Amino acid sequence: MRAFLLDTAGSVLPEGLRFFKPGWWVIHLLAVVLVFAYGHRKGRLDERRERGGSRIEPQPPKAPAPPKT
Repeated sequence: MRAFLLDTAGSVLPEGLRFFKPGWWVIHLLAVVLVFAYGHRKGRLDERRERGGSRIEPQPPKAPAPPKT
């Protein structure tokens, strides 16, 4: 039944829209997901910078050791 529906859908589409195949949808869905993930990650990093840095506090520098005699 499903194969029959896909076969008839190809003949319904106009000539300019025949490139809408499953592979086309997979590529574009993957591209949309990657752009969303990139934007989300960049936004989270910008928000952290705005708040004042990362969650881990930087350690103060250690005093130099006294010279050995």
